Amino acid sequence: MNTRNSLRPWLLAMLFSGFAWSTALAQTVYDTPLYFKPNDTYYELVSIPNQYKGQFGRNETGWPQVYKLATKLIYKGRRGRLAIVRSKAVNDFLRDTFKPDQPAWIGLRYWCKFHKFMWVDLTILRPGDYRNFGRIWNRGGTGGGNARAGCLTVPGWQPVHYWPVINSGGWASGAKMERFGFHWNANGFGKHWRSFFVEYPPPKKSE
Repeated sequence: MNTRNSLRPWLLAMLFSGFAWSTALAQTVYDTPLYFKPNDTYYELVSIPNQYKGQFGRNETGWPQVYKLATKLIYKGRRGRLAIVRSKAVNDFLRDTFKPDQPAWIGLRYWCKFHKFMWVDLTILRPGDYRNFGRIWNRGGTGGGNARAGCLTVPGWQPVHYWPVINSGGWASGAKMERFGFHWNANGFGKHWRSFFVEYPPPKKSE
């Protein structure tokens, strides 16, 4: 009996099952609201090509349009808005649960004139608040920083997005993924990305 040959099908099965398991772990979760109990909030990674087919050029859209789209979404009676990430726990939940494979907008902007970041609920990102910027917080999608260029555009602010967690095979090289990681990044006003994080917070007591 050839022990090596007899083990070969078993080894192949193990390798295949392991590959399938790891692939499943790395799969991006789109268009599925999921609950984060610590702050009683649902989060969703919205795919623009999936949910808004044919409505936007290049199947992409910019932060101002995404801001409006998020406010029109409702889940379990809760109105959506671009996600606000105030803690590492929320950041890690978004990263580990949804595993985005494309850059994704969040509800944060950098106001150039005032040198301040502001969330969509009009709160200011203050010293000591949680933040997850990369080493260069305003790196352009193709290379170097673009703070000056972004701030010269008409609105005078830069929208913020996450870089992706996993490489989809078409967006970025492995080296670029490793350099950027799952961090916030402020980009030019004219930047377009294909996905955004939305949150469905609990209704206010007065509602």
